Amino acid sequence: MPSSPTFSPTWGSKMPSTVWPQQLIQTAARKSLVLFVGSGVSASCKNSINEAPPTWNALLERLAQAIDLDSIDKKKYTIFRRLLRSHQLLDAAELLKYSANERGRTNDLATALKAAVQGPHGDPFLPSDWHESIGDIDPSVIITTNYDKILENANGFTYTTSSYTSEDIDSQIRNNEPTIIKLHGSIDEPSRTILTRSDYARLHRYGSTALDVVRALMWTRTFLFVGYSLSDPDLQALLQDVFAARWSHNVSPHYILASDVTSDHDKEIFRHCYGISAITYDRKLGDYGLTAFQDFGKQVSETPPY
Repeated sequence: MPSSPTFSPTWGSKMPSTVWPQQLIQTAARKSLVLFVGSGVSASCKNSINEAPPTWNALLERLAQAIDLDSIDKKKYTIFRRLLRSHQLLDAAELLKYSANERGRTNDLATALKAAVQGPHGDPFLPSDWHESIGDIDPSVIITTNYDKILENANGFTYTTSSYTSEDIDSQIRNNEPTIIKLHGSIDEPSRTILTRSDYARLHRYGSTALDVVRALMWTRTFLFVGYSLSDPDLQALLQDVFAARWSHNVSPHYILASDVTSDHDKEIFRHCYGISAITYDRKLGDYGLTAFQDFGKQVSETPPY
């Protein structure tokens, strides 16, 4: 059963509504937690003129503009818009990549992707309170599907950062080296980022070591997902592997920080299909779970590691 949270006087008379399982708190205190960081964390960042990173839809719109898709192929642009409206984002990205290759505009696509992710006009997105809170918890392993470098550039972060193509990830984990695994690549190499449906085949071909490490960690460590909706298809495939292995492995419990408007049906899907329990935060606070995550960090700091 989840334990009752311990609260700081700084919360005043209003206590956070999120209840964190004691097992998860103790795991984080022992530095055994694996934190899986999604785009919702980067979305909290701003640059010097108060711009935030683009949403997926906005990013794809910018890429379409960069290769002049509306001008060079009206028919494909119409299909692209329809794919966006139906939230078929991988297919929309696939269409952009194919059109860029066809027209010799791959460099334009890569340049636009880099500018959008790093910050337009050389004005970078800066770490937010989310990144400070992640640093306070100091997990031994962070896995992210974000391309940006906000996480590794945050103050006080001393992690070794490895992309999915690295062959050193296994040894880094075995040697207890603080590691950030960039499962979808880094904006340093925009041509190697996992953006489209066909890119996932490349991930499985060139990132087999990274994927094997993530699977092994899922079997032996506790994961906490933040900034995710679990809509990432490769993430779903990995989670299904974990659930399938439950009958032959002692799989650790996993959790996702989710809005309290998440339906009971979706929570049951997360638990039954992926072995992930939802920990809910108050959506009315408008901070995408930051207050709840900060409370988690406070409880971790007050818990002895053993």
